[in-house]
Amino acid sequence: MEIEHLEKREKELYAATNYFRLLKDLETVEGEIAKNEPFSSDSKKSAIVNFWNKNVVNTVRKKNNVKLSAVKNDALLEIEAFKEKAAMEGTDISVAEDAEKLKAELNEFFSDDKYGIRRLFFGIRLVLERDVNVKNPEKTLEETSLLLFGERSKLANIEADLRDNYVAIFKKPMTDVEKGILIGMGIFAAVSVAALPLGLALGASSSAVITSCLAQLGHSAPYIIGQGIVNVTAAAALSSVVILGGTYLGAEVVKKIKECNLKETFRKLSAKDLSVIFAIKATVIQHARKVVSEDNMKEVLDDCLKQISDLRADAEYMLIVEKLNAEQSREKISACNRLTQRLADIVGI
Repeated sequence: MEIEHLEKREKELYAATNYFRLLKDLETVEGEIAKNEPFSSDSKKSAIVNFWNKNVVNTVRKKNNVKLSAVKNDALLEIEAFKEKAAMEGTDISVAEDAEKLKAELNEFFSDDKYGIRRLFFGIRLVLERDVNVKNPEKTLEETSLLLFGERSKLANIEADLRDNYVAIFKKPMTDVEKGILIGMGIFAAVSVAALPLGLALGASSSAVITSCLAQLGHSAPYIIGQGIVNVTAAAALSSVVILGGTYLGAEVVKKIKECNLKETFRKLSAKDLSVIFAIKATVIQHARKVVSEDNMKEVLDDCLKQISDLRADAEYMLIVEKLNAEQSREKISACNRLTQRLADIVGI
């Protein structure tokens, strides 16, 4: 399957999965409304019970349903807005209206995902999404998790790990602002495409495809991917290298990306931005080590430590030699040190 087609398919399935969550939100609200329907008189019940239901219980239920009706209206508006946006972008999300069909298409899309890393990254993207507003976040996250992973708690666990990793690295809680950083940088467009086969599951021929997919590189230049073009900033390219690393992308791809002067990009990133990237890196490693062989994990960890060393050295150079952006440089050095410690915690040291 061509990279361009895979890119388009990933976009459709991601949008459809978010649409599925909105539909589940509406379904949940409608279920609550049904539970709060007023009782009718029942000849099998005593006059006292019927009187109590009519004059006390039903009063409460009616008030609840007035509130729930407003919530339902908001849910309907969210769904309509999402459908309109998808239509404007030419994205087909109709498959989400049949949960079993969407599940089957997701499983088919990830069928060659040997270690489940692509599916994991898809899940990370879902929990970082800010533009899908639901009234029942926990319930709908469970339903979406069941759809994608076959486990109700998987997405919640991913989100919890991501937040814990961020706090460990940046020492502050993750907010919606941080959740939107990588979306704003276009990183998901970069990583989703660059990671389509993913190095850990690649054969030699697929590696050649990925190696040749970045034919044109440069700061803010378009990245040519197979037959298609994805406009990705240098910040997204840097993030892709940090998150996926040479073990996933392949040494040649990493080398080509690094040739486009990514040190300049790294220096422009804030410590907060870097911490979000590091938190995703740690989360990927945290989940990968459960399924990847010990030898492959050694490669992943070695690659990650080399990246950390390179980034920390550049921040130290900026601080000590160039004497520029002292506060940001110190924070970046601290973030690098904390990621190293976090990796030690993850592997049980």
